[in-house]
Amino acid sequence: MTNEEIDQELDTKAIVIRDGARGWRLGSCFIEDAQDILGVDDGETPSEDDEDYGEIIDDLCRICEELLNGSGYTVVWNDGYVIYQDLSDEAIESLAEGF
Repeated sequence: MTNEEIDQELDTKAIVIRDGARGWRLGSCFIEDAQDILGVDDGETPSEDDEDYGEIIDDLCRICEELLNGSGYTVVWNDGYVIYQDLSDEAIESLAEGF
């Protein structure tokens, strides 16, 4: 696969591109996006008033990323995140080399 073909695949298979948020707000957005993609809703949204809010968000992000990866999605974090669907091995390798 040529670099041009890989770039085109990355452009066309990015289903969520999110930037601009930071910290736990970014984590909350990721959880919502992952739940929408996976078609799940745990019914509970952690409150920022919870004592362990940051830890809860971090744990939920990790779980959501694992579920996405197991369902054929690839998540790339970099000043935000991009969620790709059904990337080829060559495109995933290209992403790994870029970081």
